[in-house]
Amino acid sequence: MKGCAEQEEEQRFVLKVLEMQMIFHSVIVGVTMGMSQNVCTIRPLVAALTFHQILEGMGLGGCIAQALKYVEIIK
Repeated sequence: MKGCAEQEEEQRFVLKVLEMQMIFHSVIVGVTMGMSQNVCTIRPLVAALTFHQILEGMGLGGCIAQALKYVEIIK
């Protein structure tokens, strides 16, 4: 069984990986959108970016809430 410090460190690692993934994904979509010159290409990218940002924000918020709840339980 993992100790409290190990579980807290694991939660922080998961949060960092999730945040890095979101940043990388947003940069790729942003660069693709910036390089597009066709309106038919830009509209789906804007829709995808909006949808993904909402879901990623909810996922990150859930992870942060879970980590904060876990830290409060330990203390």
